[in-house]
Formats: sequence, C-alpha cells, structure tokens
Amino acid sequence: MDAFLFDEYIKKIKELAIKHFDRIKEDNEMSFLEVKLLMQLYKNSKENLNASYLADKNRVTIAAIMHKMQSLEEKGYVYKVTSTEDTRTKYYQLTEKAIDLANQYQRKLENYTNRFFEYLGEKDAKVLEEILKKIIDFMEESTND
Repeated sequence: MDAFLFDEYIKKIKELAIKHFDRIKEDNEMSFLEVKLLMQLYKNSKENLNASYLADKNRVTIAAIMHKMQSLEEKGYVYKVTSTEDTRTKYYQLTEKAIDLANQYQRKLENYTNRFFEYLGEKDAKVLEEILKKIIDFMEESTND
C-alpha cells in the first residue's frame, strides 16, 4: 500500500468517527473536547485532575482547558474543588448530571464497539488486534530512533 492510499484511509476513518461521535453525543451542546474532558473525569473519578494535567493529556493549552471547563461548569456538568495541600490548585469533579450523561455515553460507546466487532467477526477481529499491536510496536520503536 502506498503512503497516499494509507493517508486516505486514515482521513476517511477520522471523518466517519466524527460523524459517529456526533450521533453519540446527540444534541447536548458540547464540543468534542468538552465530551472528551467529561469522559476523562468520569474514567478517573477516583483521582484529582486539574487543568494542567488535563491540558497535558489533551495536548492543548491550560487556557483552552480553563475555557472548556468554565463552559462545562456553566452547563452544570463540573464543579471545582480546592486542593487541601495548595489552595491555588483546583480539581474538577463531575456533577450527578454529568455522571448520568457519561454513563449514557459509555453505554452507547460499548454498544457501538460490540456492533463493530460483531460486524468484523471473530477471525477478522483477531487479525485487527494483531495489526493494531504491530502498529503500536512500530510506533513505540520509531519514537526511540
């Protein structure tokens, strides 16, 4: 496969993933990054996540995170908790409203993933798993060059 064709496949997968994401999030007025942040807080609910950590994980500026978190706070999805060790540090926690929404997203994502693997079938799903492992191995090795 040549590089151009590979690039076209990746672009098409990204395009379709965005369409599926839009269907999953429905009409709740949140951006992709806001949903991503909500789900990160949901999946790491036992940990204290601050703006710096979220910015690093999402490869965006702290200012961008602060803007999105303010938006989520205004919509009633998150609230801030002050660190007991450093009062300048604020951690974000999900509201019940956000937890309910995150549970819905999680169920929809699991349903979609299950449908995808049923569509592939057991044999092709196993081949995909092996290919993905190879891609990860190659990329990890390449970063060490």
